Amino acid sequence: MAKSHKVRPAVIEDYADPNMVRSIVGIYRSADPESLFYGERWYVRAHAIACNIALEARMPVSQAAGVIAALSPAMSWSGATKKQHDNISLAWAMVGLAAPDDNRKFNQTTANLSKAAAIVRGADPECALRKNPQDENASLKTRNFFRLINDPSSDNVCVDRHAVDIAMGAIGVHPNGPPPSRYKAFARAYIAAARILGVPASQVQAVTWEAWRKAKLADAAANGEHIATSERRRKTLAKKATQSSLNRAPIAD
Repeated sequence: MAKSHKVRPAVIEDYADPNMVRSIVGIYRSADPESLFYGERWYVRAHAIACNIALEARMPVSQAAGVIAALSPAMSWSGATKKQHDNISLAWAMVGLAAPDDNRKFNQTTANLSKAAAIVRGADPECALRKNPQDENASLKTRNFFRLINDPSSDNVCVDRHAVDIAMGAIGVHPNGPPPSRYKAFARAYIAAARILGVPASQVQAVTWEAWRKAKLADAAANGEHIATSERRRKTLAKKATQSSLNRAPIAD
């Protein structure tokens, strides 16, 4: 009888789903020049914005990066001015006023405003950004986003719902972002793709995000829809296709 060999934990930790890697690499290689240009510079530009906020507010760059990350969920990204109702504009407001009275115009949640306010008051962003301060796997997307804004050269990967769709080659797999139990699997896929492409994993994520969004905009335009309407339509089609496949799948013994 042949001896059984235990798989080293390191091998399991390094495993990346080849189908995910193939999808990520394919989308990166098909990216148009504009997506490549903005994606390659995305986190460097975000870091520069954090530096500007830190300079004017007289706070560490990590603190400014933490405020930006705390306010990022469900908000558009800009930074062109301090007057627009977007992620960066609210970050500018927060560093001058830790608890704005009217958050409705920014469409941000009380929980995220509280996290940003805590960071403004000096809380460690790594702790303040967690939904559960005791849980190391809490708020992984937001915390990795913070780490990359704070240090664009870091080897972290920000995996949001779009990054999941890119890896899976489908829309709406995890509409609220990857669950904590799957986050590392998606991150490993981006790291493996980055090794193949010879660029940082954060650049792979940013370039593919730009290319994926542009493709969705083009699809929406072709159907005469707003991008949100187009995304809902494609999610519905994907859900129906998945359900149909499950209904046809044979029952395993």
